[in-house]
Amino acid sequence: MQEMQSLQDDEILHLGTDDYRESLVLLTPDGHASKFIWDYFPPSNACPMKQKLGSESRTGDHGKWVCGVQTLLQRPGCVVYSIGSGGLTAFEHEAARKTRCEVHIFDPTLSLGKQQELGRVKEFSFHNVGLTGEGIKGKAITAELFPKLDMQPLSGMMAALGHEWIDVLKVDVEGLEWPIMDSWLAAWDVLPFTQLQVELHCKQCYKWHPRDGSTTQPRPSHMLHILQQLQQRGLRVFHVEPNLWWGNEKAEYMEFAFIQVDKAGQIVSSKSAARKKSKQSQVA
Repeated sequence: MQEMQSLQDDEILHLGTDDYRESLVLLTPDGHASKFIWDYFPPSNACPMKQKLGSESRTGDHGKWVCGVQTLLQRPGCVVYSIGSGGLTAFEHEAARKTRCEVHIFDPTLSLGKQQELGRVKEFSFHNVGLTGEGIKGKAITAELFPKLDMQPLSGMMAALGHEWIDVLKVDVEGLEWPIMDSWLAAWDVLPFTQLQVELHCKQCYKWHPRDGSTTQPRPSHMLHILQQLQQRGLRVFHVEPNLWWGNEKAEYMEFAFIQVDKAGQIVSSKSAARKKSKQSQVA
């Protein structure tokens, strides 16, 4: 698996400056699709006991692939954050039932009735809060789009709940994931989670912060750069699939599951392991 990723990395080094500047896919001379940006990031980690939680019958939407349901997620103090549920909680219910994790849902876009309904569920904790980026620049990502909603950076969510580490971070924020992940890379040397389950969106992905606020997605070439940076920080893909629930003929919606490892390939599953990884990076 790692050998295949090394080949993809080498291919990225030989891309031209205009490749993926205006399109999600490279075209052959006769106009056929050649390679999507997603194709450079195949699974490169053999996850122990990989399992899909929530809506297993659907490819993509709602259900999420997680690593180590019977191992990694059985430790005391395990934490799952689900950001952007849309009121659909099959994943969160199953995560609460099958793991020893405390499960938290964050979503400020739900109706008052739905908020009250989720607030009564004992299996997880619901928070009427949305995700924004880290730092002043990161927080500006959502300030204009959602001025009336309570939007917090991931570090703020964790501080409010007294968490130093997240075992599973599920994110579905309809395109905002790109600038938010960019802000994480600027804010942290070692990202504060073991697993990241994220739906990547590329709708109208040519524009970066247009004045009308219709999209916050970067050019595909910068999306490729963000995925490279995540990989360089030790995030390894262990599962990827298209979200076919909405058609997705142009491969604009992709479900990625990452797990964080150190330079020795060991899973980073706690704050103490993150400190060890940080020291490895300093020595290197």
